[in-house]
Amino acid sequence: MADRYYAEHPEPEYGPVENQLATRAAIIGSGPAGLSAAFYLARQGHRVTIFEAENEAGGMLRTAIPAYRLPKDVVDRDIKNVTALGVKIETGRRIESLRDLKQQGFDAVLIATGASDENGLNIEGHDLDGVVGCMEFLHELNVGRTPDVKDKTVMVIGGGNSAMDPARAAIRMGAAKVIINYRRGRKEMPAHDWEIEGAEQEGATLMLMSAPTRFIGKDGKLAAVECISMKLGEPDESGRRRPVPIKGSEQIVPVDMAILAIGLLPSTAGFPGGMKNGKGLLAADPQTRQTSDPDVFACGDCVTAPTMIVNAIAQGRRAAFYMDRHLNGEPLNVPFEGLLEKTDKSAVLEEAKHFVERKPVPQPAMPLEERRKTFECYEKVMTEAEARQESLRCMNCGECSQCMECVSVCPPKCIDFAQKPVRQSINVGSVVVSTGFQILDPAAKELLGYGRFPDVVSGPQMDRLLAPTRPYNSVLRPSDGKEPEKIAMLLCVGSRDQTVCNPLCCRIGCMYSIKQAQLAMGALPMAEITIYMIDVRAFGKGYNEFYEQAKSMGIEFVKGKVARIEQLDNGNLALHYEDMLGEGGRKVREHDLVVLTVGFLPNTDIFSVYKGGELAADDFGYVREIDPISEPARTNVDGLFAAGTTIGVMDIPDTVLHSGAAATQAAAYLERTRGRL
Repeated sequence: MADRYYAEHPEPEYGPVENQLATRAAIIGSGPAGLSAAFYLARQGHRVTIFEAENEAGGMLRTAIPAYRLPKDVVDRDIKNVTALGVKIETGRRIESLRDLKQQGFDAVLIATGASDENGLNIEGHDLDGVVGCMEFLHELNVGRTPDVKDKTVMVIGGGNSAMDPARAAIRMGAAKVIINYRRGRKEMPAHDWEIEGAEQEGATLMLMSAPTRFIGKDGKLAAVECISMKLGEPDESGRRRPVPIKGSEQIVPVDMAILAIGLLPSTAGFPGGMKNGKGLLAADPQTRQTSDPDVFACGDCVTAPTMIVNAIAQGRRAAFYMDRHLNGEPLNVPFEGLLEKTDKSAVLEEAKHFVERKPVPQPAMPLEERRKTFECYEKVMTEAEARQESLRCMNCGECSQCMECVSVCPPKCIDFAQKPVRQSINVGSVVVSTGFQILDPAAKELLGYGRFPDVVSGPQMDRLLAPTRPYNSVLRPSDGKEPEKIAMLLCVGSRDQTVCNPLCCRIGCMYSIKQAQLAMGALPMAEITIYMIDVRAFGKGYNEFYEQAKSMGIEFVKGKVARIEQLDNGNLALHYEDMLGEGGRKVREHDLVVLTVGFLPNTDIFSVYKGGELAADDFGYVREIDPISEPARTNVDGLFAAGTTIGVMDIPDTVLHSGAAATQAAAYLERTRGRL
């Protein structure tokens, strides 16, 4: 999606915010943390300048990640998103003094220098020509000074992700042989499995349970590496078993270049020792990212040690939030607004019980022989069909992830993520409660397969599939994205049902399903649609005519209660039901999509909200009306009236009428009590 958007929008569609402030912020480092902080500070109107020691902006995004993983034109376009807001980036500027920045008029400073310094390997020959660090190797490659490894043997020492990049890059640079040397076994390698598998597929050789003991040179240049075999001993402080050398197992491996990928260090050498901890990391408040100097903040890998890019971006946003408050003279002892509410763990685990495992769509990729010779991005985009299939694996795509796409496409700018719940106390003379109802969870009817079979959906989910703004151009079933040909709709799922303690008719389910059936027939003219019912309750103006119209359109009504649903080998669904007309007895029919018309339950939240005593409930858990005939909407609490489905199930016309009665009651109460409240 990002590739497509950038292709269609080579330049950002926005500029600096209108209300520019006089406050100035300096950011040291233009990596992901620094760029993120600059973006969010500039959006608040602060004047931001980024100082970058390299000749081009981007930090490790540009100098440490090979182009086959992150094309440099994408980095350039990402940076435009920041500079479009008016952020200045001064490259080739290494900051030596925080005091100088303050003297230049900056009101606050953010240090986001990352962790690109490297651990060395202090063994014999470590200073030979041909022994380099992984960051040095990747830096030279990315700035155009490509190391000469063509037709040579390269050994990469280390087993993390930072070892995979130079190994796979060396293969693309024409190395004759690439060896990844790691002192533990394959399962102990900290690199991602797909990175290791990719390196092996491209031709890298894993040399496991082995460690270098010395580098052997000839005429000042690396010629070989002496390695010793290892065995795993007792666990170390990290919990992994400690590698122990096996005496007498040394071997000489001819090598032209050795790349050390054995750990990164924070790039904090130029900052005062009092700002750092014992590991050289900058000490910053974990909540606000403020350092011991109130005007100086720090975030990213220089604070946390090396981590994922997305974590650095998140830290930049957090630091910007608290820097903004600091620059505005506001206290910092407030929660960070960028966090979503935590999901209830038990709810997630309960929902996971009903998930159906679906295999991922294989990632399209450039043929192996081609990708070994080029730094082009080898992962290709999916076809539309593949993307649809992959999207069906989403476990919970209905939750907001704050991608902000709704904000960008809303013309009147109605959506504001900065709004937060505010607790208010308001004095009123009367209250009308219209908290509605709750929808029964169809998973309570286990034998119907909801949550186990992807093509068993609820009525509200079917509404989404039928809506003009539906996810796809057609009505598609969830399991495989195909248009359903035989649709079943089951009435009274969880209503008129003592097994789920809900004996009431939901009153709208019959008409609701008939409406959906007619919409489905319009979208899928060739589909066969069957409604399974106990009976059809078509009371109300025009309702019976609507029912007769549906029958005349070819929608089949079967008087029979469905007992259970099973999935067939072909992926379709077998409905077992009792034929209450015709031949009678138990019958089985096959369908490829089943819609459960679910019942309604009372919304009991209002009983905990009211704190003035006991709000009376009726026998079914709804708010009780004192006298539905002569005093509609009146509750046992003076001045508190209940409207619509708060007092029981009803359809929309009845809800409108009842709500009008509640409003009239509230107005009459206010008139009676005027001057007494």
